[in-house]
Amino acid sequence: MGSNSSPPKEEVTELPDYLSVESGYQPRVETRHLETLQPHPLNERTYGDRTDLKETFLDSIENNGIHTPLIVTPTDLIISGHRRWEAGKQLDLEIVPVIVQEFADELDQKEALIDLNRQRDKTFSQKMRESEVLHEIEAARARQRQGQRTDLRENVPDSEVSEFARTRDVVAEKINIGSGKTYDYARTVWEAAQDDDPVAVNQVNKLDRGDQSISGAYKMVHQRHPSESSDTGTPSAATPTDKDGTSSDKGEILSPDELILSAHIGTNEDLFPDILDLHVEKGAVIADVTFGKGVFWKQVDVDAYELRATDIQPERSPSDNSGVNYHDLPYDDSELDSVVFDPPYASGLYNEDRRDGDEEAWIVEQYGTVFEGKRTGHDAVLHEYAGGAKEAKRVLREGGTYIVKTMDEVASGKQHLTHVEIIEICEELGFTTTDLFVLVGQTTPSSQGIVTQQHARKNHSYFLVFTA
Repeated sequence: MGSNSSPPKEEVTELPDYLSVESGYQPRVETRHLETLQPHPLNERTYGDRTDLKETFLDSIENNGIHTPLIVTPTDLIISGHRRWEAGKQLDLEIVPVIVQEFADELDQKEALIDLNRQRDKTFSQKMRESEVLHEIEAARARQRQGQRTDLRENVPDSEVSEFARTRDVVAEKINIGSGKTYDYARTVWEAAQDDDPVAVNQVNKLDRGDQSISGAYKMVHQRHPSESSDTGTPSAATPTDKDGTSSDKGEILSPDELILSAHIGTNEDLFPDILDLHVEKGAVIADVTFGKGVFWKQVDVDAYELRATDIQPERSPSDNSGVNYHDLPYDDSELDSVVFDPPYASGLYNEDRRDGDEEAWIVEQYGTVFEGKRTGHDAVLHEYAGGAKEAKRVLREGGTYIVKTMDEVASGKQHLTHVEIIEICEELGFTTTDLFVLVGQTTPSSQGIVTQQHARKNHSYFLVFTA
């Protein structure tokens, strides 16, 4: 595992105040046989990455040895240095340096284990598991302080709120997650994920990868759990609090991170929930008439709406397995609150030469109205959007929401601003244009054999929102 370049230095543990030289403590470095040491069970529960060691870390210890002593109890239980211990095992080391430290009780041991990991890089999940440990410690110490004194039961509600706010701020600072309010947001997302909420689980995974902010994840989750409170009876993490920690029914000004923006880099399933949050009320009757594989709905709490999911392909039409053509929807006039429409919008898919043996032939075969009047190419695309909009206008109630997905294209060497053409079609039918979202893809488009470029390669699409 050697390297020609200098390996990075072994990670160094910063000693907490009660182990620092300034506090008067004089650490004495001893040695221990590797096999006599035992990992603390809390370390695996909290961090879970003891055996996940980078090669550069192993290289550093193999070439330079372990310079930062492990911190252990008199019974050789490891408090700090689990990954160094694991590296020593993998490298067949026999002796490691240690500092033996006595702790007043198990709570002190647990707090030291968290404190001694403050400088390491951690995922969102690791920080939130740290917070759980710290809350357990604070709760246990509060019980110790209270003991059997009955006078401390006076004014319990106020004292509980005050204790909650104090503990929240302490924990937020210790796990380096920001302000108490940011920690409230983080708890809302984390607790929902622990309850197996699929959207929250997805957001936690994104936070762990560094692909999401805490406020962004909270925005995705909090409307699904608006009234939940913590198990201890303290104010909900989802409920804004005043400076004194009490719940407030005054609306707070949104921070920049909480705003839903018109341009988004990501995927349909990331953006679509934001569009619903802005434009469709919970409990609305929504018909997704081009449901397909249900990609739009992967991060949506479907139970919050009355969803009618249909598609022209029977196997993709869960609400009607006979298949539904969006030119002839099985709904009464003004029956629906919202319609979602995402037809095939690349003109090449509608060319007649796709009928014979082409894997996309189902499009021209099943979208039966396309070839009336021998429509092909971009003309066929607009015909589908016009037909879909006309039928949506019929089934939507007054004030209902029509959400349309599309993409501009270059067809036969000509630039087509499809989203502008759709807006013109819809407004002629009596819709009002309400909003527009630009979705930028995360990957670079292929060149597809382009030798001389004449138009910008499209790497963005649109969601258009109309009001009936």
